[in-house]
Amino acid sequence: MTGGTHALAAVAAVLAVDQLLNLSSHAPGPEPAGLVLVLGVAVVGGWLPDIDSDMSQIRQATGTTTRTILGRVFGWGIRAATGGHRGATHSLLALAAMVALVLVLPVWLGWPLALGYASHLLADQITPAGLPLLWPLPDRVRLPRPLTIRTGSMFEYLFAVGLGILIWSIWQ
Repeated sequence: MTGGTHALAAVAAVLAVDQLLNLSSHAPGPEPAGLVLVLGVAVVGGWLPDIDSDMSQIRQATGTTTRTILGRVFGWGIRAATGGHRGATHSLLALAAMVALVLVLPVWLGWPLALGYASHLLADQITPAGLPLLWPLPDRVRLPRPLTIRTGSMFEYLFAVGLGILIWSIWQ
């Protein structure tokens, strides 16, 4: 999935949970600033698993692409540590680490970060490549081909529109 779709999935997940846990009321600042902050954290969480890809939104936003020396070193280190794109960062082990942050970070920061991360894994799970959920084991968990959506395809854009409609309906 693309960065835009991951951002929408993260926002949808956090808005749904916010209805139950009222995460935004724990954020610093008055409403709606608290909600905007929580949703921003969710988007970061939604982009975080792709930190292992030079072309990802998170690497573009942080200036750590291979266009700079720092970016080259950072990218090499991340790829070496995670096994490349869709390696360790797309596993249940990484998700467990994010969920563990919920226990030590403030509610308004930990929950949106972990929910954004989880939404990323769910969205990537429906792509044909699947995910190495049991990393470091090499096997990938994949859905049957007819149920998958190719990144950048018309079906991904329809999926993104569906997420947008879901966000709008939750926000009402």
